[in-house]
Amino acid sequence: MTKAIKTKWTNVLKSGGKATAIVYDAVEHVIQHGDTSLLSHMIQACDNADMPAYSKRLRSVVRHAFPASKLRKNKKDGRYSITRGDETDQPFINTLRVAASEEISFIGQKMGAVLGEVKVKRTPQEELEARVKAQAKWITKQEGVSLEAYIQMLRDEYNAQAALAAVA
Repeated sequence: MTKAIKTKWTNVLKSGGKATAIVYDAVEHVIQHGDTSLLSHMIQACDNADMPAYSKRLRSVVRHAFPASKLRKNKKDGRYSITRGDETDQPFINTLRVAASEEISFIGQKMGAVLGEVKVKRTPQEELEARVKAQAKWITKQEGVSLEAYIQMLRDEYNAQAALAAVA
């Protein structure tokens, strides 16, 4: 069963509704057999496929389903290990089962609501500041790029987008 779930997960990484059902199957496998390597493999597959949204959501499911769990990433080989703990959140698992049966997209807003994730709407100014900070962090890792010039370019881009939005 473990191999079948791993194969299905790799095949449906871009199919939200089917992914939810496979995650539910994996959580049930952990409950029945106590083997968390399947979930670790699934998180690793998300990272390898460069799909951070799936990886983040899967880690969130692990934390909700198994509140006492510990998720660690090995610094040497980048592999994950999960220590499950003794408790399971049965109401959450039941909600996950319903989400899987309704084929709710794994990375969609409805699944976010199941996990209690609320997306906060930022003002345009807050959005600009967040982008500037993220770009500044990236720039500090680069060599030969002026931070001030890059910030000014982002501000110009934002002002152009704001002007276009005002016209529309």
